[in-house]
Amino acid sequence: MVGPLPRAHIHVLATNETGAYFAAAALSHADHISQLDTSSSDLAAYALSANGAVTKLAILNMAYYPESSKNATRPSQSMSFSGFASGTQQVSVKRLTAPYSTSLTENGAAVTFYGHSFSDSDCGIQGTEDVEWVQVQSGNIEIVVAASEGVLIEW
Repeated sequence: MVGPLPRAHIHVLATNETGAYFAAAALSHADHISQLDTSSSDLAAYALSANGAVTKLAILNMAYYPESSKNATRPSQSMSFSGFASGTQQVSVKRLTAPYSTSLTENGAAVTFYGHSFSDSDCGIQGTEDVEWVQVQSGNIEIVVAASEGVLIEW
């Protein structure tokens, strides 16, 4: 799907304010969204542009990871991206994650977006910011995304 944002559709893994926080961060300052994946796997990838230049990537791993898997290693997949400008040395990576696909904050699960969550009492942001930095090498990056996780990449 390619088009202006008013017609854009992006899947959000969490069904609470943390998922909305992820979506708002992804869409902020963007005026266009382009689907990058071929819909042939559990990974969905979107390029977000402002004034004709891509400034963010959103990756969603839609693989189901149920609580019954808690003793198993969480599956993950990687995606590679190329074409970063020669002056781009690193990108920030912010993860939307939860213990399992079925995690609900109202049941006490820690659903976070780059370390932030929302308090039950007043919906205030809580937690410590956790931003990863990935080095761009020869215009390329590789990002690993765990099952039922979303990643926002910015530069």
